[in-house]
Amino acid sequence: MKPDKKQGQYLDDFAKRFIRFKKEWMLADFENRVSDVTKSPEEIFATVDFLKINLFTGKAELVKLGAAQTFIKTHGTVKTVESRTTPLGIVGSCEIDKRTALLSDGDEVVMITDGICEECFPRLRELMLSLGVTAQDCAERIVAEAEKGKEDDPSRQDDKT
Repeated sequence: MKPDKKQGQYLDDFAKRFIRFKKEWMLADFENRVSDVTKSPEEIFATVDFLKINLFTGKAELVKLGAAQTFIKTHGTVKTVESRTTPLGIVGSCEIDKRTALLSDGDEVVMITDGICEECFPRLRELMLSLGVTAQDCAERIVAEAEKGKEDDPSRQDDKT
């Protein structure tokens, strides 16, 4: 359904604010920027899945707002980081779900879109623990499996980035 002119203008304004918001987030602290994006009257929302890594110390900051799980392979195990908040635009104000992790040489982080169904998560863990399988290999295989799942069940249409 194509939005009418008023909805189209709202979507355009929302997208511009959100893009400005994400740019500012990269340059400033996260907590002071959430109030720039407010609840949408049309229930339009955006998930946020942001990772900032200090390459000198290995300190990683993850910010998740309604986003899918993030997988971190470290020391032969795969840890998950799940979002504990709603996406931006669902409620008028939003708490920041900010986590930290310490990464080492050889650790891998795989961030996925909510377009990848949860049935793929065990396979992703298995792939990440396989010897010689890179994060890029994991991404390509999981997207291929999700595409196959979409063919088997057309109701699973969604983006996969």
